Amino acid sequence: MTRKNSGALALPRNGMSFASMVGVPEILSKDVAIYGEPLFAQHVAQVLGLGLVEPPINWLPQLPDSWRGRDVQLMKLAEARQVATRSFIKPADEKCFDARIYSNGSELPAPGPLPEALPVLVQEVVQWVTEFRCFVPCDLDGR
Repeated sequence: MTRKNSGALALPRNGMSFASMVGVPEILSKDVAIYGEPLFAQHVAQVLGLGLVEPPINWLPQLPDSWRGRDVQLMKLAEARQVATRSFIKPADEKCFDARIYSNGSELPAPGPLPEALPVLVQEVVQWVTEFRCFVPCDLDGR
């Protein structure tokens, strides 16, 4: 399946390049790997007639400790509010509050607009020297 290009614009800014898409370019659906913010990815997938494949929210805490290099726990927002230590805390699935270092869990958003059962990742604070993000092609069976 191909789609017609409805426009894309690339502009330099501060020595970096970025693209602002007005529409999805003409491409073959079979040649697409979608990566981006959730709303963007959902839109592109819908236009191309594709489904998005996402890891489960507990994928990071389930990795072997030696691969993570830090403690990572999945818990509910209500439980994270009880964390007494300085931690990097972020929503496990959606960007509904700031992912950042909190002095303790009491700094998290107050009860109310967010569900108390919202899954969050509570992580040991680490200082990154270098971060690499890799994309490994595989089929849905992980091969």
